[in-house]
Amino acid sequence: MFQIRIFNRNDWFDRRSKDYEIAYKAWLDTWRPEYQALDASAAIYSDGFTRQDQVLTIWWQGHCVALTFFNVVNLSMQTGQMDSYFAPWPKEIVERLASLSEETLVCSALTVSRPFQGQSLQSFPIKDLLASASLQHLRMSAYPIMVGNMRNNRNANHLVYKFGAQLLQTVVCNGEPSDLVLFERDRLPAFPKSLQLTLDNAFSNSEQTTKPAIAA
Repeated sequence: MFQIRIFNRNDWFDRRSKDYEIAYKAWLDTWRPEYQALDASAAIYSDGFTRQDQVLTIWWQGHCVALTFFNVVNLSMQTGQMDSYFAPWPKEIVERLASLSEETLVCSALTVSRPFQGQSLQSFPIKDLLASASLQHLRMSAYPIMVGNMRNNRNANHLVYKFGAQLLQTVVCNGEPSDLVLFERDRLPAFPKSLQLTLDNAFSNSEQTTKPAIAA
């Protein structure tokens, strides 16, 4: 059975753990070739990983097979609106998001580790487990909306549309078309029963040393 672990940025124990380093290496080894394909001299610094509010990871037999990042941004404030993540986002869309909720959960870097790409766990494609686990995290959170920037050339956009993503706009990001998408916590579709049971079991046994922002 696979496991879920959520690392929290402000927890010193998380950042000193061996598993945190393993997850970092899984991220680095997956994304470095992607960036270097765009720019052979591209450097990837560790703070692209360590600055994230939370890192949700999926584990199987000691391997970090998939992960994704979460950050909370207040789009009603200029510090949120000027976050570099939103550089490709049209101003009118950012304003619309701010009207829906002061605080927005940002999900980024959906990552299936290179050795596990195209594989399944417990009869589910790992990419589907990662996408659905991200939405389960949203359901359990205090945030009404979550957004993402999905690379079309990797079919990340088609993946999230299966799980209730709403298209906001298609933009060019790093020279490639990407879909900017919105998830509304109270409008997420129900997962198939078998998938929901699998997620419930994984989250009930998930490891996290600090409690995430959970709705009261």
